[in-house]
Amino acid sequence: MTKRYYLPHLEFYFIAILVLFSCAPQPPTQTLVATNEICPPATLIPIPPTKTPLSPPILTHYFILIDRSGSYYSTVEDVINLLEETLHQILQPGDRITIAWISSVSGKSTENIFDGVVPEFLENENLEPMILSPQPDNPILLEIPSSTPGTTMHEMQETQTAQSIILENQERINHYNCDVREWNKSLEEKIIPAETPTASNQGYLFMEDVIKSMETAKLTPLSTATDVYGALWDVSQSFSVGRGTNQFQRFKLIIFSDLVDTQKQVNLPINLTNVDVLVAWFECEDPEDCNWRQQYWGTKLLDAGSNTVAYLRERESTTQNLVSLLSR
Repeated sequence: MTKRYYLPHLEFYFIAILVLFSCAPQPPTQTLVATNEICPPATLIPIPPTKTPLSPPILTHYFILIDRSGSYYSTVEDVINLLEETLHQILQPGDRITIAWISSVSGKSTENIFDGVVPEFLENENLEPMILSPQPDNPILLEIPSSTPGTTMHEMQETQTAQSIILENQERINHYNCDVREWNKSLEEKIIPAETPTASNQGYLFMEDVIKSMETAKLTPLSTATDVYGALWDVSQSFSVGRGTNQFQRFKLIIFSDLVDTQKQVNLPINLTNVDVLVAWFECEDPEDCNWRQQYWGTKLLDAGSNTVAYLRERESTTQNLVSLLSR
């Protein structure tokens, strides 16, 4: 008769092993749909800005007078070169720029060099309103428990759990990258390619027109007489129209001249109310005569209603100084 031995301690160990497996930490249930696609790391592209209401801009009408009489004619080319370097730094969309000669027939249409308004095109105005799906959320990665490599049952179970969580995190990251790529693609499909030039291009084309007009003006012959009063009357008329329409809030007159007037039309009505005047590249041979002219015309311009009258001599007539004074 064969003897049977009952070993209760073996049964205890077997039960303990089952309990150990059932109580060991397990990775969370997989909530993502499995995918065979491997998506490389992706970054959300920025959403293009949309047009938002802006506070009304302060628009300026700049009127520039350039003397082409015999006493100042040799300076004309330098003055035009200075303006070409300066104007693009002070003009804003909506501003008006008028350039005209001081000559024997000041105020006539033949003495106009350029007149125009800087275009007011906005960047991204060609974008349709976009209805976008929510951006993909960053993946929530699971904390990987610490594990110690070993051969015991408990150590092997810890290693297996850590590896499972690592795979889960990799899958979540991959799904996020795939979602980002899809979201970026949907955004790009909503952006309509530009059909009109942007504001910067429009401004560039506008300045090209201004420069071409001034380059052509360099070929204008000198004038045998100088009518400063007639030129100021023309400026007065132009600014009055701007005030009447409330289109411009600031008016700036820039005069390039030695202010020698030979026509003496002193009775012309001149209204320069709220106009800021800058006489630039102001130079003459006799310092005393120069000081007298500066005082004489300063008084005339202030009496006509000007806010301020400033003078820059030749050596002071730099792009930096012009930008500083005209941008205020």
